[in-house]
Formats: sequence, C-alpha cells, structure tokens
Amino acid sequence: MSTVTAVVSIFNGSRFIEDSIEYLRQQEYAGTEILFVVDSKTTDDTLEKIERFGKGLEHRVIVQKDAQGLAGSRNIGLDEAKGKYIWFLDVDDRPYPDFLSIMVRSIEENDADVAICNYIRSSEKDIKEYEGRYKVEVLNRDRLIKRLVTGKVSVTTWSKVFRTDIMRKNDLRFFPGYAEDIGHTYRALAVCNKAVYCSKPLYVYHQNPWSLSSLLGNKKGYEEIREYRELIETFDDADLKKRVDRRSAVMMMRSAVRLDCDAYCEYIKSEEFRSIGKRFLRAPPSLEYICVRISPKVYYAGMHFYLRRFYYRELRCYNRI
Repeated sequence: MSTVTAVVSIFNGSRFIEDSIEYLRQQEYAGTEILFVVDSKTTDDTLEKIERFGKGLEHRVIVQKDAQGLAGSRNIGLDEAKGKYIWFLDVDDRPYPDFLSIMVRSIEENDADVAICNYIRSSEKDIKEYEGRYKVEVLNRDRLIKRLVTGKVSVTTWSKVFRTDIMRKNDLRFFPGYAEDIGHTYRALAVCNKAVYCSKPLYVYHQNPWSLSSLLGNKKGYEEIREYRELIETFDDADLKKRVDRRSAVMMMRSAVRLDCDAYCEYIKSEEFRSIGKRFLRAPPSLEYICVRISPKVYYAGMHFYLRRFYYRELRCYNRI
C-alpha cells in the first residue's frame, strides 16, 4: 500500500506535464501513488502526455466529469486516495526532491496531523535547492491557529501534507470557487491537534502568467472576499472564532485591492464592508481600516506598491528560513 497519495489536478496542462512527472520521479521518498485528475473539458493533449511520460511511475488517471473545477478534482482525489497521507499539488509548480521525505518524516517522528513547509515564489522553476540549515517546529493547535491568523502559515493547500484519515473523518471537502484553498485551510487546520512546520523551502510556487488565478481579473478578488466572508462566524470555539473573524475582516479588506480601482472603491463604500469594519476592525482599532476609511485610494495605491515590490517579488520565500 502506498504511504502517500499525491493528487495532481489538471485542466489543459499539457505544457507542464513532462516537468511535473519528472519532479515526481525525483522524489526521494518511496511509496507514493500519483493521481492525475484531468478535467473532461481539457482540449489539449494532456492525457496523451501523461501516458507517454508516466511510464514506470505508479499512477492512475481519473477523468473528472463534474463541473466543480479544481475543488471537485481535489475531492475526487480525496475519495480515491489509498495513501496514509495526502498531498494536493499544482501541475505547474516544482516540489524539490526532498519534499515528501522531509514532510512525511516530520509527521511520523512527531505524531502530527499535518506537515507544512516554506516555499519560494518564482517566475522560473529551475531554482537551486536551499542547502543551508533549517528547523522543523512542532506546533500545538493554539500555536498553529495563531500563526495562521497572523499570516505566518500560508493558506496554500500544496504546501501541506495531511493525514488522510483527518481529512475524511472531518469531511474536509473543498468547496467550488477560485479561492478554495482559503476556507479549506482554515477548516482543516482547526481540527489538527499537532502540526509540524519546516522552515526549509521545499516547493517552488511558479508565478505562471497562464495560470487560472492570473487570468481571472476582478473575479479572483471577489472570490477571495467571499471565502473570507464565509469564514466569519464559522467556528464555535469562542477563542478561535474571535481570532478568525477579525483576521477574515482584515483579509476581506486586503483582498479588495485585487479588484480594479473602480470596483475596489465601490466595494469599500458598500454596506457589507462598512458592516464588517464596524463589527470586527474597530475594537481594537485596525490601522489599516483607519487608513481605508480616511483615504481608500491611498491605501489601494500603497497596497499595490507593497504587493509588486515585496510580496510578489522574484525569489521571495514565504517565511524566513
């Protein structure tokens, strides 16, 4: 029986198939099954390339016939997975060869429910692997959630390896949308009693100009706003609810800057945002919220400058090593 199931969701991903399969072959960890979940609406030669380049690799191909997009393909992977652990990766990214070996070892040595890693943003995937010192931290649920709501743990699904039984026992399905990682990550980490975090970058997040998120325009911003709105008042635990509600309100404000300027200004003036701000960003006062209320366009311009020059800069690590 395979120990890890790697779920690769694909829609018209032909240009990335050969590299993706090679990165999976390079994994130092033995005992991995690959599930290629290919959207039935794919019109390129994805299936042919998987057959051609996947020879000798333990894999299965599942054609996704529903209309649930990326979320649906990941749910299919969860249903079909045979591994003790499950990993959802993107076909256009690059996991380093030691990704699975470090992640699985960290889970097993610490009896954890999930492993989380640092990663690099880059427009190129041929980035030399980090060879310096790094640490693996053990986080209880309280420390894990604190890091999540302060942005020190990413909401990206591909930077995590979960115990499959945790996902299934808690019915941790992905909900359709274009920002499905957000809600799923919060719901999944909230039920993990212990996590491990590896400060070594084990994954290259390819800033691909052809990716779906790069082509969505305003829709991506509205989807992020919706995901964070739906997180508000989701949790019953009072301390968790308080942390997540305020963080969600902050992230709705930040996600709005993904919109074009006219759409952003319209949203900032909306009854929804005014209500959210009054409920969650006034006590204690949020400096960002104060700035938005005083001069929305100054905040918009400042956030765009920060995102371009710092957050999305080439070769940026999500966290310090």
